Amino acid sequence: MAFFGLIGRGRRLQTRKAQAWCDTITRVARQPGFYGAQAVPDSLMGRLELMTLHAALLLIRLRAEPDQALVTQLFVDRLFKSFDEGLREAGVGDLTVPKSMRRIAGRFYGQLKAIEAALALGEVDALAKVLQTQLGADLPYTFAQPLAQYALTALEQLSARPIEQVHELACWPPPPLQRI
Repeated sequence: MAFFGLIGRGRRLQTRKAQAWCDTITRVARQPGFYGAQAVPDSLMGRLELMTLHAALLLIRLRAEPDQALVTQLFVDRLFKSFDEGLREAGVGDLTVPKSMRRIAGRFYGQLKAIEAALALGEVDALAKVLQTQLGADLPYTFAQPLAQYALTALEQLSARPIEQVHELACWPPPPLQRI
């Protein structure tokens, strides 16, 4: 019986860690320095895109730690649950949410793949093009470059920290508009 208690305790710890990562992603992506007339629009889609970018950066970091596979999956599950909750809070109808979530999931994994490929090149221009494509007309071209540089810096900072610290806001650089 004690063995199963240890398994349950380990799972709860991993669930709390995944929740802490999700909370951090939300706090980082909602910082005012990402939003404005010459930046990402403060809209449901704009917030979703920034959550996607930050989640992609964290997932890339987590994939470098093979022993974190379970907690990584718990993080992704919690992330999508927060997307679902956000849609419902925004007034999307119960019958429409599952269809919207399928679109969001497909878009998320497509964007994750594109972000990973651009980050692998390590070039700001390549990542700026990906981000411009993701946000389209909603992202001013002049903000794509600083946002791409931010993402590269964020990944460097995350990679330099132990996985236990990645939930701390100090692991993330300030948003681009706070540096201008």
